[in-house]
Order: sequence, then C-alpha cells, then structure tokens
Amino acid sequence: MGRTSQQIFSPTARETVPAHLCEQICSTIARERIRRERMRLAVSSLFGTSSLAGLVFALPALMSAASASGFVSYSQLLLTDTDFAATNIRAFIIPVLEALPGVEVMITLFLIAVFLVSLRNFARSLYYKPLAFQHS
Repeated sequence: MGRTSQQIFSPTARETVPAHLCEQICSTIARERIRRERMRLAVSSLFGTSSLAGLVFALPALMSAASASGFVSYSQLLLTDTDFAATNIRAFIIPVLEALPGVEVMITLFLIAVFLVSLRNFARSLYYKPLAFQHS
C-alpha cells in the first residue's frame, strides 16, 4: 500500500516548454485585442453615422408634429406668461401633455442616445490603444 501511494503521489518530472510558446501566445492575444478594438470601432462608427442620419429626418418630423399638435403654442404661452401657467397649473398641464408628440420625442431621444454612446465608444477606441500583453 505504501509503495503504490508513493508511486501515485510522487512528483512527476517537469515537462519542458517549447522555446517560443510564450511569445506566440502573447502575440495571439495582442492580435485578438486589436481585432476586437477594430470591430468595436467599426460597429460604433456604423451606429453613429446611422443615428446621425436618422436625426436628420427625425428632428424636422418632431418640429412639424409639435407645431401640428399645438405644443408650440402651449410652450410659447408657458415661456411668455409664467404667472398664468403657475396659477392655473392643473388646468394647464393636461393640455400640454396631450399636445406633446410622444412618439416623435421618444424616437428623437433614442437616436440622440445612440449617437452619444457611439461617439463615446469611438472616442474611447481612438484614445485608449489596446495594450500588448507583456510577460515577465
């Protein structure tokens, strides 16, 4: 029993590592990081340009929907006569909310958010260079 346990638990001889294995692994990791950063930059650029193109069409649609629904008139009244709006806030807030073009506002805000996130990712990918994996 003692002899078999010594054979099972005895330290095995260390295997030798090939000479350039560590360099190959590090260069593969560095290439993968660069590829991932390039892909992130490409996707970020694609989403940024498409959301900017969408904003070109969404902003005029928002303005026309706001003027068609009377929201512009309510907002002008709010900006010019704040005393009237403050005293009659309960009677004033419901028509303002009904006149607000909700779908157009949501689409425009969504496109602005997508553009800002893609701009942030674009700036990060330009500013932060992928660091090569260094071994010691």
